[in-house]
Amino acid sequence: SFMLPNWHEAAVVYLAATMAGIAVNPILPSLRDRELSFILDDVGSRMILVPSEFRQHDYLAMVDRVTAEMDSPPEVVVVRGAPGDHTAYGALLEQTQDAKEMPTLDSAAVRMILYTSGTTGRPKGVLHSHDSIHALICQLRDHWLIDPGDRFLVPSPIAHIGGSIYAFECPLLLGTTAVLMDRWDPDEAVAIMASQRCTHMAGATPFLEGLLAAAERADTRLPDLKVFICGGASVSPSLIRRAAAYFHRAVVTRVYGSTEV
Repeated sequence: SFMLPNWHEAAVVYLAATMAGIAVNPILPSLRDRELSFILDDVGSRMILVPSEFRQHDYLAMVDRVTAEMDSPPEVVVVRGAPGDHTAYGALLEQTQDAKEMPTLDSAAVRMILYTSGTTGRPKGVLHSHDSIHALICQLRDHWLIDPGDRFLVPSPIAHIGGSIYAFECPLLLGTTAVLMDRWDPDEAVAIMASQRCTHMAGATPFLEGLLAAAERADTRLPDLKVFICGGASVSPSLIRRAAAYFHRAVVTRVYGSTEV
């Protein structure tokens, strides 16, 4: 399991686990003790990676509280910041082992376990296989005309289906680049998209509203933007029309999806 912001370390962990045939369980950093306790117990996590602190929340103290109540607590690895009594991510990377052959993977095996928001009860773990993710990415590639070398701005949480596919899967399977933002700032997003020449972005309605307003303030139409995929919340037709008219080289569209898709 990992409960990390949009940091590059999460991509390293995700891809390493995938190559080793280990199922990955991204957990939203916005969750707190009760949800974290349930997920770790339900999934049977053997390791969890957390930041020491992020956005004035002490993740290390939270994970200590949660794991202290577990019969079989996972090993705790701390990414960025003082690790306390736990393993530091940097120290983990410095450990040396004899080279081993990568396992032959079963494409139907579980690759990622994502938990739903729990709006109808407790969160439910959705099991994605290598096959299901590959099918999803192939559909995205064909529908959104994604080419190797395209660049995605990814401000959506990477522990959400909408962030994980663009941060982890598209770079691995399609050769794209993910530009990560761990805090949403529309003006900064416009500057990053211009400097990095981002071609794609996906996000909920507030992301599109903020990006459009910031681009208008900066007097830029983001000419490299090819596609903006808007979903995850109610999307008004008028917003799509305004954004499509302003980002005149881009396809701006609304979509519906869920953790299970």
